[in-house]
Amino acid sequence: MVTAAQVILSYLLFLGLLLGVSSLICASLVRFMHRRRLLALTASVGFSCFLYGALALTPPGFRLFTFYFWLFAATIIGGAIGTVTMRNVFHSALMLILCLFGVAGFFILVNAEFLAAVQIIIYIGGIMVLFLFGIMVSQNIIGTEIRQNTPQAPWAAVVATVLFLFMLVTGLFMNFPPQETAGKFVLANNTQSIGWSLMATFTLPFEVASLLLLIAMMGAIILVRKD
Repeated sequence: MVTAAQVILSYLLFLGLLLGVSSLICASLVRFMHRRRLLALTASVGFSCFLYGALALTPPGFRLFTFYFWLFAATIIGGAIGTVTMRNVFHSALMLILCLFGVAGFFILVNAEFLAAVQIIIYIGGIMVLFLFGIMVSQNIIGTEIRQNTPQAPWAAVVATVLFLFMLVTGLFMNFPPQETAGKFVLANNTQSIGWSLMATFTLPFEVASLLLLIAMMGAIILVRKD
């Protein structure tokens, strides 16, 4: 039975999410640059209300999981928005690192610790560090500010809003068929299951992907080579 407190918390949850997202979007626009601190404070209040409502409506045994789920979700969304809205390319790279950390957190939540370690070691420790070094050693890049704004920004916001509403409605009304999990996990851990999948079940796609990456690397070398 739905109580009055649950109804109030549900309204608090949705209103807090709406306030936080709208404030964050306004803060990313150039026309609201002089009010960015106020909008950031408003977004923090909105997301705090949303988190409080989500935790209050969650059973006590799942509150810690719910807290980390929304924490990593906010990290990914905030990092992605910061990546495309920061006017300094170095700051954009740092926000992308924050986004990748959130993805690694989601891997941990689904008991994929090996993928979380690979995410941090390869993407953050390898690729993103290479990007940062490339930015720092390039001339007149690290201090350059760019204006990331196009005339198609309103249309992109409308399309993104429609897509978000579609995903929200689909997620609320989607029913997954029950699956029997007993006896399915015969391997010891996540690392062993991934290795078995790559070397036994999906050997051919793994080798094809390796060949495509090799061809792409050779093509990049040929394109940048000086005659």
